[in-house]
Amino acid sequence: MGGSAREPAHPGGERPAIYVACLASYNGGTLHGRWIWAEDADEMRADTCAMLAASPEPGAEEWAIHDHAGFEGARIEEYQSFESVAEIAAFIEERGALGAKVLEHYGQDLNDARKALEDYRGEYESLADYAEELTAECGPAVPESLRHYIDYAAMGRDMEINGDVFTVETGHAEVHVFGGR
Repeated sequence: MGGSAREPAHPGGERPAIYVACLASYNGGTLHGRWIWAEDADEMRADTCAMLAASPEPGAEEWAIHDHAGFEGARIEEYQSFESVAEIAAFIEERGALGAKVLEHYGQDLNDARKALEDYRGEYESLADYAEELTAECGPAVPESLRHYIDYAAMGRDMEINGDVFTVETGHAEVHVFGGR
């Protein structure tokens, strides 16, 4: 695993990678940078130093992240620290696209995203299906003659509005339900 001294990174998306650009070259009208695996902060730092040393601009020392791949849609900022990038990469490798969407829901706050995943309620076709299952698990049995009169969609909507749950959709009829905070 790791950076350019080992196996060159590429934006294939199967592993988190960042494209780090030399700002001296960029400001001079030349594109110079390197794709770097995003798994280890020290390796990212070393690979960035090697990229800057190979810059066509003398004395290049400033860099910025100009692209990223393999983060399942999670945002990586231009001047984000390598430690933060590596932490997000590890989170995404562990949690995948759902983790990226939860991270987005919490404004890129990894601590809140991790806490939310601890209170994961499951995947359902809709929030109404979750409300129906919760009702069946928690309450007395609903008589068959009354089942069609219960508005589970409204119950689910109210749970979400009240902050009891929040949802993340990953596709058609793929609603992931989490406990609210």
